[in-house]
Formats: sequence, structure tokens, C-alpha cells
Amino acid sequence: MSNLDISIIKKSLMKIRASIRSWNLITSISYFIVAVSVVIFISLFVDRVFRMDYGQRLFFLISGAIFLMFIFFKKVILPMYIKITDEQICQAIEKRTPELSNKLVSGYQFALMNNPEVYGYSNQLVNESINEAISAVNRFEIKKIFDSKLYYKMLMGGFAGISLISLFLFYFPKEFKIWTSRNIYLSEVQWPRQTILKIHGVKNNSMELPMHDDLNISVEANTNGVIPDLIELKLNRNGLITYHQLYKANNNEYRYQISHLKDNVKFQVKGGDDVSNWIDVKLIERPVIEDLKLFYVPPEYTGIKNKNLVVGQSLYQIIAGSEFFISGNCSKNLSVVELHANGSLVKKIEKINSKKFLVDLNKDDLKTGVYEIKLIDQSGTSNYKAILFNTEVLKDNPPVIDFKIPVIGNSITKQARIPIKWTVTDDFGIKEIGLSMRMLNQKEEEANLYIDEILKNEDKSKKSFSNKELLKLGDYKMDIGHQLIITMTGNDFNILNNSQGKSPIFKYQLISVEALRKELFEREQELRADIVRQKKEEESIYIETVRLMETLNTRKSFNIKDIAQIRKIEKKQKLMGNKNLFVVKMFNQILTATKINLLDDDELDNSNRIKNKITKPLLNITENLIPAVILKFKFVSIKNDYETNLNKLLVVKRNQDKIIKVYESILKNMSKWEGYYETVSLLKEIIKEQKKLQELTEKSRKDNIKGVFDE
Repeated sequence: MSNLDISIIKKSLMKIRASIRSWNLITSISYFIVAVSVVIFISLFVDRVFRMDYGQRLFFLISGAIFLMFIFFKKVILPMYIKITDEQICQAIEKRTPELSNKLVSGYQFALMNNPEVYGYSNQLVNESINEAISAVNRFEIKKIFDSKLYYKMLMGGFAGISLISLFLFYFPKEFKIWTSRNIYLSEVQWPRQTILKIHGVKNNSMELPMHDDLNISVEANTNGVIPDLIELKLNRNGLITYHQLYKANNNEYRYQISHLKDNVKFQVKGGDDVSNWIDVKLIERPVIEDLKLFYVPPEYTGIKNKNLVVGQSLYQIIAGSEFFISGNCSKNLSVVELHANGSLVKKIEKINSKKFLVDLNKDDLKTGVYEIKLIDQSGTSNYKAILFNTEVLKDNPPVIDFKIPVIGNSITKQARIPIKWTVTDDFGIKEIGLSMRMLNQKEEEANLYIDEILKNEDKSKKSFSNKELLKLGDYKMDIGHQLIITMTGNDFNILNNSQGKSPIFKYQLISVEALRKELFEREQELRADIVRQKKEEESIYIETVRLMETLNTRKSFNIKDIAQIRKIEKKQKLMGNKNLFVVKMFNQILTATKINLLDDDELDNSNRIKNKITKPLLNITENLIPAVILKFKFVSIKNDYETNLNKLLVVKRNQDKIIKVYESILKNMSKWEGYYETVSLLKEIIKEQKKLQELTEKSRKDNIKGVFDE
């Protein structure tokens, strides 16, 4: 075979190869243009309709770029590097030209042989095959290898893609620019829309919210656009999508609240033709107290040791004047610590810049109520649940003084000896106890003041003292007509607050012995009138009992009305006992006054008379005779027979008669005493007058003798 033959075949095959590559390049580029157009318009449609957020647009951009790069590499780059051999072209021609029946391949192979006769081929056969191959290659049309319909479709597709993009750029340059900014440069340029929504508190498509706070979503529709009737909220909680509707707060504001948010969420709002980006709600951890300590420093005078209080106790009782320290560690660096008491700010510490904090409360800051510790970290986030504790500030009460003086009335003499009994107690300790006696003249001006220091103590643990003493008024200078005021005072160790306790005030009028005797006699006469009235009341009760018995004797039976009448009489009889006790109490006061003022003497032994002739009989009535009457009354019952009830009433009648006789005996004795007292008093007056007359006579005699010597 000659070199001319093989070169002719290779040259023809090279032309065919170039045509194939051109064909492939045109169709590949058209395919790529179609792919680019599809990606652009899909992105445009999706973003324009659904308003993709930044993440979605970034994903779409990366996905589209990868897809187009894949298409470009597969359809454009890769075919350019695929080697097409002459044999492959020959086989492709024969495949699409069946009438050649392998003549092209055979002729091509014979043309490559240098000495075909060596292989048993005749020169004539080889030349004919080569000529047929050359003729077949020259006659072959490239269109037979490729699908013409596909070729033209791809051309039309590429042309259509370029045309659509060109038309869009020509008619909608602004929209294409927005799409380019949003989907190529990934900016936040918004699509033109009729409804314009603004979400308050959003920055860079995110919101920050302290954990456990309420998420308040507030959306405002621009009044220059269309205000939608409703706004839809799309909520993503850990991948779970839920839909909600914002409520209309006013004409163009819409709100929605999610209470106590604990997890990160995303949300999107849609209203009219506006759709927001996905808003990422990021929860900020709140500061948490990890080690809280409450330290209590009581006032020194109390003797109580400083101590750490148990955290979580419902109520802390704190003594007024104490100091209180609150310390702890926090989970985050703090900027401010606030302490509130009953809703008001008490203490504020700023610029802490540490996880540790210390709040000290002095005595002026301590209050009874609820304290709240508020921690604010450096981001401005406060603790979720305020740390609460209750305090009760206990006032240091002054010493309590139980100061007792026997009841003797309002008058007293200079010779009186008053028995006093006192007990002084305090919460922490008694320092000193004093007895004060003030003398006021008739103008109520202070004439004399006596203060006796009864006790002085240095032991702070002694909380109570008591004693009995005899107060002798003769040891003090005082005049008849003055008013005596007696009080007892007690001081504890709390000097700063001047914590002093005072007893009740006892007031007495200083009078002469004879004046007091007369006053006591007048008081006894008043009591005699009470006894007379009680005797009359007892006689009235006795008459009611007798009349009831007379009625029963005529009827020979008891009924319910009779029992009611008996209960009525029984009640009156009980009341008589109480009246007797009051009279006895008043006579005991007279006895006490007599004893304290040393009024008993041989001539007027009044105390024994009152005890034996008045109080003892009255007590006998109250404690024996009246209870016996009442007991018999109680046994009178409708269930008993007539004779039994009548016998009990006979006993009642006899006892009532005894009571009346005792009253008569008491009054008889008191009448005798009145005469005796008046006689003795008269004799004393006569003796007193005689003594005055004797003194005058003696003085006159001395004056006469002195006159004689003077002459």
C-alpha cells in the first residue's frame, strides 16, 4: 500500500473527527446554557415567591454552582479530552451505513499494511478494498452519525435560554439586580412587595433572650403598604414545625407570646406578600448562685455568738441592731448585685467584674419582710428566679418589770411600811434595777425625788432577778399633803437604744394617822351599807323559797314551772356568793392598810374584829352555807317524787335562814363598833384638848414666873 492512500483516508477521517468535535461542542454549550437558564429561573422563582433566607440562598447557590460545574465538566470539558481514533470513526460510519459491510474497516486496515501479500492477500484485493474505503469516506455525510433532531433541539434550547435571560435583563433589570444581590452576593436586599413587615428586636436575623423569659414577637406592618388582615407565624422547635396566628394589637401591630422559653427556636412570619427570613432566637444563660451564705452578727450586748444561717430556712429572726452579710459565688461574672426588701431597693453594688459577691447590711438596712437577691451579669441578664429569704427583726424589748404592792387604797401615812415584791426579766440580761419615789406638792410640783439603786449587775447572761423588800417611808423626808409616786425601773445592756423598762405607777396621798383611821372607818360604813343590801336580798330569796313551798303544799306535786322557779332562785343565790366575796375583798384591803400603816393599838384592835366578826362569817356564808343551798337546789328534779323534793327545799330554807342570821350578827357587831369607835375617838379628842389646855397653862405659868424675874 502506498503512503498516498493512507494519507487520503486519514485526511478524510480527520475532517470527520473535527466535525464530530464541533457538533459535540455546540450541543454541549447549548445544554449548559439551558442548565444555567433553568437554575437561574428556578432560583428566581423560589426566592421571589418564598423569600429564601440567607442559609437557604447560600445552599441554593452552592448547589447550583456544583450542578453547573458538573454539567460543564461532563458536557463540555470531558468530551474535548476524549480521544476519537480512526478505527472508532470507521466503525461508526459502517454502523450507520450497513451497505458497506465492513469494507471501510477492511480497506483502512489494508492501507496500514506494508506487505499485504506476506499475509496471503492479493494486491488486487487490497487495492480494491482501499479504493472502496476511500470512496466510502468521501461519500459519507456527517449527519448520519448524529441525531439531527437532538442537535437542533439543543440549539433551540440554548438560543431560548439566552433569549429568556436577555429579555429578562431588558425588561426586568431591577429584579435581576435584586436576584443577583440576594442569590449571588448573598446580601439582604428585599424584593419589592406590597406588604412590608418589620419584626421588632431582630438584628442580623437573630434575637437574644434570657432563658426562661417570655418571647414576645412584635410585628409592625408599614402603613405605606398593604396592611394584612392576619399574620401567620411559622415556629420551628427542635425540628418540629408548628403554625400559629399573631393577634392584632392595633391597626398595624401584631403580637404573639411564648411563655417561659427554655430551648432555642426559630420562627418566620408571613403576612400579605411579605415573608420574613427565619429568625434564630438564641437563649442566653442566666447567672445562677452556686454557693449562697448568710452570716449573722448580733449586737455585742446580747452575748449571742456570730453564726452562719441555714440557707432555705423559712424565717430568720434577727435582733435589731445586728449586722447581716450575704455572700456567694455565681456561674457568670457579675456586674451588679441588687438587694430588695419588700419590693424596694435597699442595697446596690456595681462594677463587680467577678463571680464572687458580698452584700453587707447594717442595722439601718435591716427590715422585717421579704428580701430578694437580684444578680445581673455583664451582658445585662438577671437571674431567673430571685433568691428570697424572710426576716423578722426582733426589737430589743425593754426589761419587763412585775412590781407588786398590796392594794390599800389611795391614802398612806408617813409611818407606813410597804411590802413590795418585784421580778425583772429581759431578753438578754439585766444591768441595773432602781426604785424611784417622787414627792409632789399640792401644785403637783416636784418637792423631793429619791432613787434607790436596788441592783447593779455585770453578768450579761443573767436575764431575771426577783426579790421581796419592805419599803419604810419613815426613812425618807416627806410631808403630809404631798403625793407619793412609786415606780421601779430596769435597764439592760443595750445602752445605744436606751432600753429601759418601767413598772406601773403607784400613787398615794400622804395623810395623818387619824385621818387615815377616819377614812378606813368611812370605808367600813360604806361596806356596812352593802351588807345591809345583801341581807335584804337574801331575805327576798328566802321569801320566794317559802312561797314556793306553800304553793307546793297546796298542790302536792311538782311541775316544770316549779323547777324553772327553783332554777331562778338558785341563780340569785349564786350571785349572793359573788357579792360576799367582793365585800370580803374590800375588808381585806382595810386590813392591809391597817397593817401597813401600823394603825393597830391596844385601844382599837380593829384587825382582829374585822377578821373574826366580819370576813370569817362572810366567807362561811360564801363557802359553806350558799354551796349547801345550791347543792340541794340541784337535786330538786321533776323526776323525783313530791316528798323527796319537798325535803330538799326544807333544807334549803333552813340554810337560808342561817345566812340571814349571820348577816344580822355581822351588822350587830358593826353597829356596836361604830358606837365604840365614836366613844374612843371622842375620849381621844377630850384627852387631846386637855393636853393642849395643860400645855397652855404650863406656858402661862412659865411666862408669869419669867415676868416676875424680869421686874
